[in-house]
Amino acid sequence: MFNESFAILSAYFLKHLAASIAFLIPLIFLWSAGRRRVKSKGLIYIFSGFFIGFLTQLIGGFLGAYVCQLPLLPLILRQQSMSAQEIAKTVSFYNTVFDLTYLSTLFASLMLIAYGTYKLLNDLAESTL
Repeated sequence: MFNESFAILSAYFLKHLAASIAFLIPLIFLWSAGRRRVKSKGLIYIFSGFFIGFLTQLIGGFLGAYVCQLPLLPLILRQQSMSAQEIAKTVSFYNTVFDLTYLSTLFASLMLIAYGTYKLLNDLAESTL
């Protein structure tokens, strides 16, 4: 039997899975570059940035979908006889926490990628001189 709630939660998770794949693809390319003995500290920073972005989207999407059940949270709270104002406050709090987590880790991962690119370009410039 088809469970509509599970489909809603899975759609929420699939959105975050797709975002995590956007970090996974460059991560795989960097891993293969590291296996070819490319020596640069910049690659470590870039790898770390993509890895943090990948894990955050994957774990955050799983927690939001299947643990906190964010897409169904208003319905669940309504079934517990909460008032509309309490539901709005609770849903807003959970959404804010998840959004802040995503944005802060996105900022951190992009800063690591940018710094790693800077270090990689400096290492390449030094090796050619």
